[in-house]
Amino acid sequence: MTSGQREILPARISFFLLYLVGFGITETDQQRRTLNLWALYTIIIVALGTISIYSDFYHEWGSFDGVAYTGITMVTATIINIKYYTTLMKRTSYERLMRLARDKLWGQTQNDYDKEVMKKCEKHALFYVGAFAYLASSTGVLYIVEPVIYHWWNNITTPSDRMLIIKIWQNWPVYETPNFEMVYLLQVFITVQLCVLYSCFESFLVLANTFITGQFSILRYRLEVLYSHQLIDRITSSYMESGEVDGEKNFLAFVSQEFKNCIRQHQFLISVTEELEGLYTIINLASVLVHSTLICLCGYQTIMPENAVLRRIKFGVYAIGCISQLFFFSFTCTNLTLGSLTVGDGPYNSAWYNKNSSERGRALTKDYSIMIIRAQRPCRLTGGGFFYVTLDTVKSVLTTAFSYLTLIRQSAMN
Repeated sequence: MTSGQREILPARISFFLLYLVGFGITETDQQRRTLNLWALYTIIIVALGTISIYSDFYHEWGSFDGVAYTGITMVTATIINIKYYTTLMKRTSYERLMRLARDKLWGQTQNDYDKEVMKKCEKHALFYVGAFAYLASSTGVLYIVEPVIYHWWNNITTPSDRMLIIKIWQNWPVYETPNFEMVYLLQVFITVQLCVLYSCFESFLVLANTFITGQFSILRYRLEVLYSHQLIDRITSSYMESGEVDGEKNFLAFVSQEFKNCIRQHQFLISVTEELEGLYTIINLASVLVHSTLICLCGYQTIMPENAVLRRIKFGVYAIGCISQLFFFSFTCTNLTLGSLTVGDGPYNSAWYNKNSSERGRALTKDYSIMIIRAQRPCRLTGGGFFYVTLDTVKSVLTTAFSYLTLIRQSAMN
C-alpha cells in the first residue's frame, strides 16, 4: 500500500479541515505541538465568537426581527460548540480512527473489482466533501463581505453608521478608526474558523461512511466468488500439477482460509462502524435537532421582502448548505446500513452447493449460514441512541422546519 493510494483528494480536504481545528495524524512531537496550537487557537476564537454572538442575541431579545436574525448565528454557535467540545473530549479516539481509515479503508485493493469500487467511492466522497467545503465557505464569504458592500453601497462615513459581522452592543469605541478595522479583522477570523468547524466533522463522517460502504461491497464480492468455477479449476489444476492428488480437498482448505479472512474483515468493518457510532452519536443527535430550527430561520430570512438582496442570498445559501449537509450524512448512513445488509448476499449467491458433498464442504456451508444470519443485523449510526439516522430523518426534519416556517411567517404578517 503506497502513500499515493492513501492520500486521495477527498481525504486530503477532510484532513486539512480537521487539521485547522486541532485534529490530525502526527508522527513527531513537533507536529503534535503544532496541532495543539491549532486546538488552542480554535478554543480561543470559538469562545470569543460565542460570547459576541450570545451578547448580540441577548440585546436583540424582545425584537421579533432581531431575534429571528441573530437566532441563526446563536443556534449555529451552539451546535458548533457541541460538535467541537464533544469531539475534543474524545480526541485520541478520533485521531486513532483517522489513522485507521487512512491505512485500511481506502488504501487496500487486491483486484480490478476492488479498484473499481474504491474509485467510485472516491468520486462520491469528493462530491460530498467538496460540497460541504464550498457551501460553508460561500456562507462565510457572504457574511464577511456583507459589511463591506453595505458601506460601499450606502457610502458610509460616519462611525456610528458602520456595520460589523457581529454587532457589538457595549459602549466601547469599536466603530472608531482604527478600532473598527481591528475588530472587523478579528471577526473575519472568527467567521472563518466557525465555518471550518461547521463542516469538518461531517466531512469526515461522510468520507468514512462512503468507504465503509465500499468495503462492505468488496467483502460481498469476495464471498460471492469463493466457489466460482474459474477459481475451482485454477486451484485444483495447480495442485494436480504439483503432484498432489486430492485437489478438491486442498481447494476446500483454500476456501476455508479465504472465508476466515472474510470473517476478520467483516468483524473489522463492524468494529469501525461501532467506533464511528461512539464518536458521532451525540453530534448526530444535536445536528438533527438543530437543523430544523436553522432551516426554518434561514428560510424566513430568505423570503422576507424587507431584507436586502445580499442578505437574502446569504441565508438562501446557508439554507441550501444546511439541507445538503443533512441529506448527505443521512444518505451515506443509509448506504452504510444497506451495504452491511448485502454482505449476507455474498455466501448466499455463491456456488456453495458444488462442493457440498464432502464433510468439510458441509461444515463450510454451516459457517456461511451463521455469517448470513449475522449480516441480517445491520450496522447503523444513531442520534444519541434514540433513532437511526436514515433518509427518513431528512423528511422529518424538513417537515418540521417548513411547519415552523409557516407559523413564523403567519405570526410576522399578523
